[in-house]
Amino acid sequence: MTRAPRIASALLLFFAAGAALATDYSLAINSSWAQLAKAKAIHVYGFKFGKGDRIVSVTAGRQGGDTGYRVTLDSNGASGTMLSDQHTIDGFPGKVLSSAGEASGKSYSVAVEKVAAAAKADAASSGIAANAKGFLTSPAGYATFGALILLFAGAYMFRPKSAARDSVVLPNRRRAIDEYLKEIAKRIEEIDAHQHELVKKPPVLRTFRNQINEFETKLKQLDGQLSNVQNLLVRTGESLGALDRGQQDIKAQSESNGQAVKGLAGSVATAR
Repeated sequence: MTRAPRIASALLLFFAAGAALATDYSLAINSSWAQLAKAKAIHVYGFKFGKGDRIVSVTAGRQGGDTGYRVTLDSNGASGTMLSDQHTIDGFPGKVLSSAGEASGKSYSVAVEKVAAAAKADAASSGIAANAKGFLTSPAGYATFGALILLFAGAYMFRPKSAARDSVVLPNRRRAIDEYLKEIAKRIEEIDAHQHELVKKPPVLRTFRNQINEFETKLKQLDGQLSNVQNLLVRTGESLGALDRGQQDIKAQSESNGQAVKGLAGSVATAR
């Protein structure tokens, strides 16, 4: 059990190192504050962000020239690669997303600048509660908690039952822990991919659309079956009409034959 804290510390150091490699940026947009206030999401075009990079502040009213980077102000909150949300950004109550390709529709020039280390420290000291809340609700936060849960579950499963047995099976247990750590890393990647998939394709909407498609298919099948039944009823009515006409013809012919027999019998009687 003494290895569990060490492994947990190593994982925390790994996540801290990843966070340290990420870069924080600020946006200065050539638009008015009124236009920015109406938007629910900002799409950034033309700037290549690294993995883990964030937008920590947004300002409007920039008067500078074209920087080669463009942004669009989306009032519907479109999807994209998340750079920040309302919990981790200053000056904008929505999301900031990175988009590939060229900006479509109405767009604005934007200046993308790195945030200095001193500014990072001030922002962290003043907004630590908001950043913590944003981390807890972000995919990285979910992945971190999932990794810690899997780590402690693995440490509990592979805990030594006795000192003597620990000395015997220590190499095998160490290999098992290494394999389990690899599995944890794989699970973290799957969780991250699943989070991105959830942003692009919400499962509730997919399920609802599939149910609508199934319902429409069943309606078409029922419509086809009703048409077949109606056609069968029409054909049955025609058959019954034909049978009725046949019976009437047979009856008329029988009556005609009866009269002919009577006439023949009268002729025979007269001849005698």
